[in-house]
Amino acid sequence: MCVVVESVSESTPVTSKWLALATSSLGALLGAFMFTSINVALPSLSKTFETEFNVVQWVVLAYLLASGTLLPIVGRWADIVGKKQLFILGYALFTVGSLLCGLAPGMGWLIAFRTLQGLGSAFLTALGLAIITDVFPSEERGRAIGINGSVLSAGIVIGPTLGGFLIDALTWRWIFFSAVPTGLVGMFLAYRFIAASRPGGGQRLDLAGSGLLFLALLSLSFALTLGQDAGFGSSLILTLFLSSVLLTTVFLGHELAVSDPVIELKLFRNPRLSVGLGIGLPTFIAISGTILLMPFYLENVLGYSPRNVGLLMSIAPISLIGAAPLAGAAADHFGERPIALIGLGILLTGYFAIGTLSESTTALGYLFRFLPIGLGMGIFQTPNSSAIMGSVPRERSGVAGGLLAMTRTLGSSAGIAVLGALWVARVNARAGAVVGTDATPAIQVAGLQDLFLAVQIMIGLAFLVALWDTFRPRRTALAMDGVRNLPQE
Repeated sequence: MCVVVESVSESTPVTSKWLALATSSLGALLGAFMFTSINVALPSLSKTFETEFNVVQWVVLAYLLASGTLLPIVGRWADIVGKKQLFILGYALFTVGSLLCGLAPGMGWLIAFRTLQGLGSAFLTALGLAIITDVFPSEERGRAIGINGSVLSAGIVIGPTLGGFLIDALTWRWIFFSAVPTGLVGMFLAYRFIAASRPGGGQRLDLAGSGLLFLALLSLSFALTLGQDAGFGSSLILTLFLSSVLLTTVFLGHELAVSDPVIELKLFRNPRLSVGLGIGLPTFIAISGTILLMPFYLENVLGYSPRNVGLLMSIAPISLIGAAPLAGAAADHFGERPIALIGLGILLTGYFAIGTLSESTTALGYLFRFLPIGLGMGIFQTPNSSAIMGSVPRERSGVAGGLLAMTRTLGSSAGIAVLGALWVARVNARAGAVVGTDATPAIQVAGLQDLFLAVQIMIGLAFLVALWDTFRPRRTALAMDGVRNLPQE
């Protein structure tokens, strides 16, 4: 069933495109499962290797750094050489990395093998949506992306639960071993059911531009990661941020001067791409920071056990699972921007709701406050992703997928780092001393309310931009109709 095509979605057989969706979604499931399940293994890793937490956390950070810094480069490379072979390579790297992680004899080896696993994740993440975009026609793209998003969210839900079960029943190594057979199945499916493409000849990967972009993203990622411990005002972190800005500036100048850039900057003239990425970033920042801080609230303030905390926090991804495919189908029928705007409005409502969390909030009150956040993310994210992927020519879908994945990854890193630091800063400011998580429940809640005010402003600005963008194309289209209907001289 492996055929060579020019990546024309309309010519893809019905069975083949759904099998391609299943193959892509399996990669999303693997990545989400591995990202969330490993968190529950950190205490076991610390005991096994007799290592402090500041070292153990690099099991997570190495994976994020390896995947996040390569996403747009992988996307561009795939547009040049074809997505199928690189997607198979991604499965292979992820599978081999998983096996080696499970066999790791020491913490240093484990961190190195997690880096390899992260490289594989970069290929799977950057190319998954691009493959879906290539095989599905525009009128079905939203539903397909919604299904992919639901599968990814399912991985987020089952990751901690299944990971905890594997640790209790076996050892932490089986979290990694469990990914090996799934990765092998993914490799087979990718080889069998993803159609090969024949990109236009004469293109080459801009190595200099790729290197500059990699270093810029690496500096930014290190700044966000290390800033949590070193402090964002430290000379090291400020130097890293400055290096990222300078490298990005040099990269942009280089891209304007070369014939085959890594990222074609003129693509950003299309507001579906630039606005879509711009309004998506704050939602990823907000949700990742919220997920980071809610366990502290649920355990330290409301007194729930870790098991009940996990159950309560599952409301957002579970509601996202249900909302994403429905939002995708609605976007195919009514248009992407109106549905994304509705989702962003629901998300904003949810953040206003959780801004009222208190020391006496009940479990039911917590669930009702968080339900619109999951629904809003599902309703917004699917059509917004579909709009981004549909904003570029098919021969640039890899770049679009890489940019979208990069926005998600950097947004998540920034949310964890910046919002986490902001919460600690507001708690200390309200306490008048450096107390952090040892502060009284009342002060911790007050710090959360300050934090959510900042999030509300951030999401509110994104909503206003989306509102402007939703109605702007309509006026532009009417103006263009007027130009076309002018009498000819």
